[in-house]
Amino acid sequence: MNKTLLIVLPTLVLAGAIRGQAPATTAPGTAPALATQPAPQAVAFDTYGGYFVSNQFEPNSPASFVILQDQTAFDRVFGVAMVMGDTSHRLPNGAFKTNLVVAAIKRGPAFWTFKVQTVTVQTGVLTVRYTTTSTPSASATYSCPVIVSVPKGDYKDVRFEEDGRLVKTIAMPN
Repeated sequence: MNKTLLIVLPTLVLAGAIRGQAPATTAPGTAPALATQPAPQAVAFDTYGGYFVSNQFEPNSPASFVILQDQTAFDRVFGVAMVMGDTSHRLPNGAFKTNLVVAAIKRGPAFWTFKVQTVTVQTGVLTVRYTTTSTPSASATYSCPVIVSVPKGDYKDVRFEEDGRLVKTIAMPN
């Protein structure tokens, strides 16, 4: 029985070396500790409407992704769309005291609708997951945003995941 153990153990160590793995350093009969990262934590968020995208903001880009930390930056990208009887949910006054805004914008010959599924943070990365639907148009072009506020935090990056796939990662501005 000891001979079998001596033959199998070097074979396992060799197999790990061939795959580029270091040999396990755990005591015999114990499982190696797995490196774990904390689970994603849900982040409170709110979405807003009733805004148009400035025609001065990246007008030729089919998609834009932004992090906005103050009202001045927000006003460079978005304007209030005033329509009679409009009841759109808009950013409250002073929102940037405790929040920041992240937004994705799609442009082109289709009207896009966004639905934010979740916003999470894991090891400093804020992830916004959303789904989209579109209605093509043969006669008009659109700039359609999803505008999301989240509490300010110690984020290093913002990831945008659209329809189950990563579409953009942006580093937090200093």
